[in-house]
Amino acid sequence: MVGYMALDQAEHIPGTFYSPTTLLYGPSGGGKSTYAMQHLRYGDALVDWDLLYAALSGQPLFTKPDNLFSLVQDTRTFILNRLCKPHGAPHAYVIQQAPRQRDRAPYIQAGATPMPFVPTSQECIQRIQHDPRRAHDWERWQPIIKQWFTRYKGGYG
Repeated sequence: MVGYMALDQAEHIPGTFYSPTTLLYGPSGGGKSTYAMQHLRYGDALVDWDLLYAALSGQPLFTKPDNLFSLVQDTRTFILNRLCKPHGAPHAYVIQQAPRQRDRAPYIQAGATPMPFVPTSQECIQRIQHDPRRAHDWERWQPIIKQWFTRYKGGYG
């Protein structure tokens, strides 16, 4: 579970995002990925822990082998840094749990527009229970969601 519990760590972003970037933040089951997939256009960039883990591990979505955390984190950091240089994507979406303002600050300082996804914890659980990719082990998501709401500090900055 290291991969999930460390997802709210603040990043260091060495510059300003080159193209419009939206930070989608909120708890697991909050609707961030759903929103991104509904708004993503051809050629846009999407930086998502879940997709990176799946790509680097070959495992199903939402399966995160703890031993690959640093590899996924380094890959994600490289991509975020690369988004500060000319890259060709007309828009970028960054998905992050970021429950605290200090977790969101590096993205906002780099020019990202924050977009919160903060349903109730019960709504998050219900969404996961109805997601065929996660419904079989929805109980393991409860402490992750509870931790997010315990740490959550509202506001954009």
